[in-house]
Amino acid sequence: MNKPMYMSLVWGMMLLISMQSVVLAEEKKPPTESMQASPTTAPEANVLKVGILAKLGTEEGMKMWTALGEYLTKKVPPYTFEIVPLAFSEIHLAVRRRTVDFILTNPKFYIELESLYGLGRIATLNNKLTQGRTHSMFGGVVFTKSSRNDIRNYQDLKSKSFMAVDKLSFGGWQVALCELRHYQIDPSKYFSNISFGGTHEAVVYAVRDGTVDAGTVRTDTLERMAAEGKIKLEDFFILNARQYDNFPLFLSTELYPEWSFARTQRVSDKLATQVSIALMQLTPDEPAAIVSKSAGWVVPHNYQKVEECLKELSSENDSHLIGGIKLNNLAPDNVILSYWCWIVLALLVFILGIMIIMRD
Repeated sequence: MNKPMYMSLVWGMMLLISMQSVVLAEEKKPPTESMQASPTTAPEANVLKVGILAKLGTEEGMKMWTALGEYLTKKVPPYTFEIVPLAFSEIHLAVRRRTVDFILTNPKFYIELESLYGLGRIATLNNKLTQGRTHSMFGGVVFTKSSRNDIRNYQDLKSKSFMAVDKLSFGGWQVALCELRHYQIDPSKYFSNISFGGTHEAVVYAVRDGTVDAGTVRTDTLERMAAEGKIKLEDFFILNARQYDNFPLFLSTELYPEWSFARTQRVSDKLATQVSIALMQLTPDEPAAIVSKSAGWVVPHNYQKVEECLKELSSENDSHLIGGIKLNNLAPDNVILSYWCWIVLALLVFILGIMIIMRD
């Protein structure tokens, strides 16, 4: 075998080894501090991890949901339920690396995780509204300052600055984006600027203080902040205001099912049933409901409307506005598909080397 032939084979093998190293490095990359857990294929001993979307930050997430972990620990012995707060960018990674057993998250993430990793919903959140009412549906609110007489409908938002919560926030961006699409509005071309505040409260303050012209948050945000004395409702004007029977909150969009409590494939049917029953038995006067500002849980809703909205937004025109995640994506832990370009390149080099040998 001459030198060119030998070098071709060597390069092919080196590329294959490099590709394998990249894959292994990605799979062994240590999780962030909020996701420290062993990526086993089954729950450790009697400790169960409940990943929760900490939309208001890690500290607030723990404050809201730690009592739920304590409640489940009491109701489902001999298991201990530990709350693991996750940022928007950590939800997929936690499930992919099997560092959690259950997930409590918004309907957007649930639909994606169900499609990618086979999650199964076992309960839907029953949110506590004003005047003692409850509701297991929610939506988005598009608003501006009440003093902005130049902004009274969506058309008035042309060439205005706009703020949402996060690209991956369903109630704090995507439901409003879906609604704007129904009005033939392309935000990336319509607004002078689109920014993301990171939290719902940050968006409200930005609009109130005139940092941006308008913004969007999930329903109940304005009412909760007003009840806590942080804002005055009369300072805001709601665009495209809608009304539904028994839904007393500001609303600009369609209504969608509330957050879901879902199990991963690590959890058995028996355990999932026990947890589901415990959630249904949670009453509004329990500490776990009070601190989470909820009224407990109801049977899992149909999330088809959520899926329809996400599919509508998964077009190329909107992918850059929603983090680029599409429902037909394959699981990231399928390394062959994740690194197909490296595999093809290595095979081409290898085949080239064989062809040179055969020719000679």
